[in-house]
Amino acid sequence: PRCALDRWPARAALAMLGWGEASWAGLENHELTVYGSKRGYEELQVAGPDLEVANDNEKGRSEGMSASAAIANLSNTLLGSGVLGLASVCRYLGIVPFMLLLTLASSLAYNTHTYLYRSCSTTKTASMEALGRAAFGPRGASIAAGGVILQGFGSLSSYTILFGDLGSSLGGSLAGGIDEETFAKADSIVSGLDNRVAIVTVMVVVVVLPLALLPTVSALKQASRLGVLVFVVFVVTVVLRCITTPAPETSPLYFFPADPTAVLLNFPTILFALNSHHTILTVFAELCPLPGKSVLLTAQQVSKTGYLRIYTIYCLVACCGYYQYRESTNVDLLLNFPNSATTVTLRFMILVSVVVGYPTIHFAVRRALMSVLLGPDSPVITAQHVTQYHVAFTLCIVGSVSTFAMQLPGLKTAFALTGATATSWLMLIFPPAVYIQVHKGKLNGTEVAVAYAHIVLGFAIMFFCVHAQLTPAGGASPTTPDPLADLPWHGMVPANLPPAGHA
Repeated sequence: PRCALDRWPARAALAMLGWGEASWAGLENHELTVYGSKRGYEELQVAGPDLEVANDNEKGRSEGMSASAAIANLSNTLLGSGVLGLASVCRYLGIVPFMLLLTLASSLAYNTHTYLYRSCSTTKTASMEALGRAAFGPRGASIAAGGVILQGFGSLSSYTILFGDLGSSLGGSLAGGIDEETFAKADSIVSGLDNRVAIVTVMVVVVVLPLALLPTVSALKQASRLGVLVFVVFVVTVVLRCITTPAPETSPLYFFPADPTAVLLNFPTILFALNSHHTILTVFAELCPLPGKSVLLTAQQVSKTGYLRIYTIYCLVACCGYYQYRESTNVDLLLNFPNSATTVTLRFMILVSVVVGYPTIHFAVRRALMSVLLGPDSPVITAQHVTQYHVAFTLCIVGSVSTFAMQLPGLKTAFALTGATATSWLMLIFPPAVYIQVHKGKLNGTEVAVAYAHIVLGFAIMFFCVHAQLTPAGGASPTTPDPLADLPWHGMVPANLPPAGHA
């Protein structure tokens, strides 16, 4: 196998025989004889010069992003609103299917990361839009940008919903312990608006919009580390509550779902929580290689380590949260926490983290939208100062996202819609399709078959999950709620179609 010598059992076995790191590095330099072909060797030994955004030598790469910083960046991208809904997913799926699907989704995400890295190295590009253009021409660039826009639109919608949820929860606590739902529906001081809408409007106009108007997100780099810290505190809190607080003995703990359709209804949320493909290429472009390794192998190590950490965190949050709250597990796990000074502080910290994370996703959406409407080479895209285009695009994106998000019933709907469509496209379909196209004639049969398997699986997941979301839950179990049941277009796909040839 091509990567056999890079797997840890082979390294450990050689270490036991007295091979040190120097001997291992020497062995890597002679991998050409193992692979049996120059192409196989070059594909794994692609280095920094293959990226037009990097310097022409490894010295230039030494001044970029370290591997540890890249792992932190990846973790910050993944640790977002999705982690709050995983305990609810575990409740509806059961513990065993949840663990299996989380493992499957993590493996697929890592594999498609590798496809993106190798395609970027071959095409000398470092963005989804540039990859789409290199593989499929201008139409491919538009398709890639569309996927980034839809994914970002869904993520920003979930953030906007969290503004309302967390703001209403904090407002209710400050108003004397009023229930979050009761406080959210109460009339605000603004005539005709309830408290939830008023809170979202004020936060978007006063806090989010000024941050979103920044031309770049460089000013928020330090603030992004705060986001990782906050969610780590959230994970620790969930685990400690599971250990120190007795779980309700009267409520059963399910290991398998009561209704098989729960898999199709909840799997998109897992995909949504594991998607980082729309931002990972920025990390790849700035990554410094580890000693004795190329940039490509370093990037693969970053993705492997990052996803292992996130996988562990997600397992802890989902299983501990579900074990603690059982049938009462909320879609937003924070709403299960009792009203206390600690809970109010944690909710405020997560609210600040969400506000700081909003511009990062917004910037990717705005850049993709600008590349489609103004052209990929427009100087406005890389401008370091605020222009009239930044203001116009920002107002359009923030306004449309806020309007759309306030029409959605809750977080689960945002997760389901985005995960079943844009996430499936960006994570499972687009990377292997580009990989096959840019390496046409250079891949062996097994590599092509595996890439096509990813594409087929991606389309299957997209079709069946979207169909399950839109089909009325006629015989569904009452323990498996439909996340789209409150939407006006729910039920547009009939459960039983007439036979062919009939009206």
